[in-house]
Amino acid sequence: MDTENASSQKGFLGFVERTGNRLPDPVFIFVYLILLLLVISVICAWVGVSAKHPTKLSEDGSGPLILTAKSLLSPENIQACWTEMPKTFTHFHPLGYVLVVMLGAGVAERSGLFASGIKYTMRRAPKGLLTPTVALVAMLSYHAADAGYVVVIPLAEIIIAAAGRHHLAGIGFLSSRCS
Repeated sequence: MDTENASSQKGFLGFVERTGNRLPDPVFIFVYLILLLLVISVICAWVGVSAKHPTKLSEDGSGPLILTAKSLLSPENIQACWTEMPKTFTHFHPLGYVLVVMLGAGVAERSGLFASGIKYTMRRAPKGLLTPTVALVAMLSYHAADAGYVVVIPLAEIIIAAAGRHHLAGIGFLSSRCS
């Protein structure tokens, strides 16, 4: 949605849109959260924060296992991060789907395939069947692949916005149906 059109939106959905437009790029949000986590781990390790493990006993069996905070910037944790990273990426199966779909969606978006396909479909489809059709595709994609919902919700948002409806309302509908 255009920023001038978003600023003219009234009510709750307009507020959500204006607030969302002020957010930084998602990559930077993750970078900021990672930096915050690093700082928190250093502070907790420095202060000596500890907690009792709820189910495990200490090695001598005299009481619960006590876990102490460790800095994520300690040499052991930095080494573990770099050595375990390939295993982390290869054992998280939805990541492969998401990367392939994002690559394909990026090519389709840059080449104009999405825009022309959506326009063609929206001209032909009756507006009364838009929501049930999108809901059906969302339900089928959930069963087709682990990461189907990651792709369908943004795609449905584009379709609903192209049909002239407020795209945030469409995302809310889909999020409640896909989860």
